[in-house]
Amino acid sequence: MENILAVGIDPGKWINYGVAMVYPEKILLSRSFPNTWTGVLEFDKEVEKIAEQRGLVIIYGVEGGKNCALPLCQILHQRKKRYLLEVNPLKSNRQKDFYGEDKSDAVDARAVAAIVLRSTENLPVIEGGTSLFNDIREAERYLTDLSRRKTQLINKLHSHLSQVYMAHYKNFFPQLKSKKALRFFEQYPIPQYLKGESKEQLMQFLKKTARRYGPFSKKEAQKQIEEKAKMMMYIGTTLGCFPLDRALRIKATIITQLCQQILSLQENIARVEKLLEKDLLPQTGLHLTSFSGMSTILAAIIIGESQDTHRFRSSSSYAKYNGTAPAEKASGGRCRHKARKACNKRLKRAFYLLALSSAGCDSLSREYVNRCQIRGISKKEGVKRLARRLSDVIYAMMRDKTTYDRNKVLARKTRRGGNLIRRHVAAVL
Repeated sequence: MENILAVGIDPGKWINYGVAMVYPEKILLSRSFPNTWTGVLEFDKEVEKIAEQRGLVIIYGVEGGKNCALPLCQILHQRKKRYLLEVNPLKSNRQKDFYGEDKSDAVDARAVAAIVLRSTENLPVIEGGTSLFNDIREAERYLTDLSRRKTQLINKLHSHLSQVYMAHYKNFFPQLKSKKALRFFEQYPIPQYLKGESKEQLMQFLKKTARRYGPFSKKEAQKQIEEKAKMMMYIGTTLGCFPLDRALRIKATIITQLCQQILSLQENIARVEKLLEKDLLPQTGLHLTSFSGMSTILAAIIIGESQDTHRFRSSSSYAKYNGTAPAEKASGGRCRHKARKACNKRLKRAFYLLALSSAGCDSLSREYVNRCQIRGISKKEGVKRLARRLSDVIYAMMRDKTTYDRNKVLARKTRRGGNLIRRHVAAVL
């Protein structure tokens, strides 16, 4: 500890702050430097000069180690820095409370350096480059943002269409997520654009955008297209009789651009999903999609947010991290259980959605929820309890890198039921 030069860095978008100290928390260097290649290079050379004069070993500690700190860490790795550690912001916050000073970049960097000086062996190492799990997490979070923005735009599109088409647009296309509906409203954003269109033109457009007949035969699909074209012509002659004023032109522009943005988002979402499904997820060696109700997006969220299962001591510690295990509140000899708030919120939501999905398509999950309801537990609470059980199943699949085996689950269920019967008989006798 006495031959260590602990360097704590508080990273920022534009300015980084670094503090170098030796035991016992004697500061040898404290200054800010720009978050540029030359800025990091000059600061590292200054640290090397101090370490060479005193014969010290340099150990860097970076708060967070992610986001804006990634280029900084890459430069330090390129500079052959062997000891580059990540300091959790929760630990540095506790250290700042110990100092009792107002928050500033200098205080943050000093807290990080003090933690490195005191807990070198207990801090995780920042590896060079990014891991596969981090890449999956970045891709799934970007995919979630795209899906959220798509939902917002569809809601806006519903609002604008109801103002120009009234409730008739729902008769055209019940779902606005389909490409057929978006292509139609992109070309005919207001009823005035339908006025003067013939039935043959509208039928030809609908055939071109549909491409597939779905569950209907060709004859039935042709009949539906003809009826829909007649309805569109009727709307064009009734609602389209109003004059095309400035307000309607603005509405037409807005609806057209909304349709274009949603179509573009759908293409981007499909591209990211393909990247996850075909490239990133297979490289992990995990087979979470073999579980009933597990989609590619849910698998990406669980893998990306969980990272490596070796981080967790057991399935119960993993359940605490993902929020499916309730929090225990004990005081005065009384113990209560509440919903866990200190957890990974994205994982907690993913497991709840997985429980909802599996309760609908997996018979074992559905039976468990039904048993909970028979005992007087609400369906929502039953789904939460199912999520806790699924957490153990997914943890085992990730730990052993195996596919979901329904026979093993049934065998364990039978064995557990037999043990309960034997214990009950022994208690009676």
